[in-house]
Amino acid sequence: MSPEDRLCLLLAQAQLSPQARREASELLAGPLLWNALVERAAQQQVFPLVYRHLRALGFEGMPEPARLELKQAFDKNRLKNALLVQQLARVLQLLGDSGVRAIPLKGLALADSLYGSFAMRHTSDLDILVPPGEALRARRLLIANGYESPFPEWFFRHCQFRTNPDCWLWAGEPRRRHLLELHWRVLEHSSRDREATEDLWAEARPQACFGAPAYALSAEWEFLCVAWHASGESPPLLKWLADVHDLSVNRSIDWEKVGEKAERFEVAGAVANILSIVEELFEVPSHPGSSPRPLPPRVCLFPAPAEGFATSSIFPALRIMDSPAKKLRWLTRMLFVVREEDEKLIHLPPSLSLLYYILRPLRLLSQWGRRFLRAGL
Repeated sequence: MSPEDRLCLLLAQAQLSPQARREASELLAGPLLWNALVERAAQQQVFPLVYRHLRALGFEGMPEPARLELKQAFDKNRLKNALLVQQLARVLQLLGDSGVRAIPLKGLALADSLYGSFAMRHTSDLDILVPPGEALRARRLLIANGYESPFPEWFFRHCQFRTNPDCWLWAGEPRRRHLLELHWRVLEHSSRDREATEDLWAEARPQACFGAPAYALSAEWEFLCVAWHASGESPPLLKWLADVHDLSVNRSIDWEKVGEKAERFEVAGAVANILSIVEELFEVPSHPGSSPRPLPPRVCLFPAPAEGFATSSIFPALRIMDSPAKKLRWLTRMLFVVREEDEKLIHLPPSLSLLYYILRPLRLLSQWGRRFLRAGL
């Protein structure tokens, strides 16, 4: 690992241990390719934390152009997130006033609770979880208050809701449009997703978010949701790996409950894999009593995978599934469950929405086939 990548890894954590601070200072005292560091921090979406720690260290040895570039990225992200916070609070208030329970996921809420400020995490959208039985009402409320969907309600009720874990809604002026992902399930590729969602809501507790009424995940479910999301990326961004690491070391988590839930809801393999990567990178056990875990085969670690083609880069979820039946179910859903990106590529009138179920598999098979051919496989 290059000195720039090592420094980026150290500075992506919520808090620097005395040892990490000493190592960071030693790296800062040596020769560094500052453009490479800034580029890596932006690529891995950890530049807010990198900027905060470098500022605390007095920008030691950092040339002015690199410092200004990082500061501009930080300020731009802080302004964007401030606007998103206003929208999140407005949506949570709207849903709360109408009696719809809502949990803000990832993004802004995680940044505020884990890193101490909404500005400390790169965020591009809003994620809100509602109970499945309240998803239709929540969608209606949001659409009645300025959000838009490319799909009509009948398509949502009979297709999206039954096959997808979430839907995309857009709001704002053309140059300031933002995306809201309305979720009603959390473990998309698990056959126990329905039971998992029920268990999650049974442990959720009321907790205001940015001054608006909301619910919060239990510490165990917060960890499982972040770890599950990170495991679905190939390779996972350092942002997500740092989230898993910081949740592990900074939250009071009942690890016995995490293990029991992971087994019961069929995500134990994913959780074990992501923890092994995090422990390897950050060189810290995820929790007291944690034993070393072998890295999963063909894993791509930070900073970047070697260029080339691998089926796992197309099908990251397949790596964490331990049976042919689960892999077949995932592939079927991937091919035939319509997503908003299908509508973005080919806009059809509402009366022809069902054609997306034909166009999606054709598009994906063509896309995957081209990648296989380019790789000479």
